[in-house]
Amino acid sequence: MGQVHQATLLDGVNVAVKIQYPDIANAVEAEMRLAKLLPGLGPVRRWGFDFDAYKRTLKDNMDRELDYRSELERQQCYAMLTSVPGLVVPKVYPQYSSRTVLVQSWESGVPLDSTVSWPLDQRKEIARILVQTLFHSVFVSGMVHGDPHVGNMRFRRGAGGAPEVALLDYGCTVEIEEAVRMHFLKLVVGCIDGDDTDPLACFAGMGFDHEKLKPIAPVLPALCGALFEPFTEAGPFSLKYWALGERTDALLGELKWWFRSAGPANLLLLMRAFQGLVMQLNTLQVVVSWRDIFHEAVGPALLKKARAYQPRALPGGEEAGGGAVRRFSALARYLKVRVTEKGRQVVAVTMPAEQASQLKSIVPEDVALKIGDLGVDIDAIARRACDSGLVPQALFALDVGERHYRVWLE
Repeated sequence: MGQVHQATLLDGVNVAVKIQYPDIANAVEAEMRLAKLLPGLGPVRRWGFDFDAYKRTLKDNMDRELDYRSELERQQCYAMLTSVPGLVVPKVYPQYSSRTVLVQSWESGVPLDSTVSWPLDQRKEIARILVQTLFHSVFVSGMVHGDPHVGNMRFRRGAGGAPEVALLDYGCTVEIEEAVRMHFLKLVVGCIDGDDTDPLACFAGMGFDHEKLKPIAPVLPALCGALFEPFTEAGPFSLKYWALGERTDALLGELKWWFRSAGPANLLLLMRAFQGLVMQLNTLQVVVSWRDIFHEAVGPALLKKARAYQPRALPGGEEAGGGAVRRFSALARYLKVRVTEKGRQVVAVTMPAEQASQLKSIVPEDVALKIGDLGVDIDAIARRACDSGLVPQALFALDVGERHYRVWLE
């Protein structure tokens, strides 16, 4: 939408001057008019996406990006609300700015991919700054930078050689109301604690269509277990083992689109912020403890408030989901495999409960063949386990010769 030029104020201060392209507003308006003509066909109609809401969200965001005075105000607000060690928000100069010109401090630094050669401890510190910035924005300040493009960041070594991250371009921000933040925080903390938090009520409080979520209510705790695993894992979490897409498919199948269509339109920008963080961490080639940084960013007082927070009551009460709503405390924690021979245990394996979705790859080949000969479908067993929401249950027991196999969720 514009170009950025380096300049110097009369007092010698280096600044960045962003100048909007002439007639860009007319070009954007033309694109928005075309967007309004797009029909809600295919998956959009099939899964009930509120396409008009997405178009309104896009249009509102583009209108704000075209007014640099609005961006200036949001940049000032972000700097005031987001206090993270190592994060730099450029200073703005309102006296030199207008609707089409934005003047701010010039922030030197290198792009993200240039930091790959930095020492591991410095890359981990960059990761900490990035993760803590997003967590503080989402759960504490309620103002999220919505455009995590790598071109909007500069990385440098500050005083004493400590890494710093300069976050640029506040044309796209996401404001999250306190009630939404508290429901989101309650959901994450409940998943970490494995308590009696009701995921359906929390999603509804975040703006999801609870009527759409009713059919998948029993699976929501297990789904949250997959979505929030980086938060629940103690110690550094490696994103390469997350496999979120495959796990979501195993739990929901095509109903994943039903879940996504139940979410509010502005959730798209928040998802983009988290996806940007994942890409940044992958580029840095480091693993950090999301859980530790989460606790640091949120702080003990807000965590205590979240644990005591009561989500909004669902219309029709808890039974609105067609039975008791599953809670995190009802989830199985482990998938267990035991093999005994002549009454003596020869194999004992314990895995995360979600591995039940990959049951076929876990069962030894000879056992799988024997089960198949008996007319038992391992894939169907795994599917039933996922459909149940991964609650504690026996999956199967089988005798093969003198060996007895038992697999269950506990």
